[in-house]
Amino acid sequence: MMNLLFVCKHNRFRSKVAEALFRHHYKGDKVNTKSAGLIATLMHPYIPRNVMQILKKRGISIRDEGAIRIEPFLLKWADNVIIVADDIELSMFKDRDFIHGKKVFIWPIKEVSENDIRGIEWKINEIEKNVIDLVKIVNSK
Repeated sequence: MMNLLFVCKHNRFRSKVAEALFRHHYKGDKVNTKSAGLIATLMHPYIPRNVMQILKKRGISIRDEGAIRIEPFLLKWADNVIIVADDIELSMFKDRDFIHGKKVFIWPIKEVSENDIRGIEWKINEIEKNVIDLVKIVNSK
């Protein structure tokens, strides 16, 4: 069993979308997924409405359990950490020791305004391309 942790800054868009897309495209039973963010904001803890609507139109289901902040137990749990953000560096992880020995991948996806529908669609397409490539790698193992 492999454990994948998708990470972005706030766990409201990029990492949540990557997790949902992976669950949609991966048809096996050998991978567990979770997502988290470096910063949990209480002001806006949920996935933006426009993101939810775009995914729904594409037939992608997404769980919105609120933003989850990355904690040591998540990093211990993960075999692979996929940073779905261009605004995160490994030095930003306060529990850096838990990153050592993990496979860390960085998909440099830029943040986009939750009101920019075209931008959201563009970012979802960009994340989906990376996810499809990841699913191919996972399936080949």
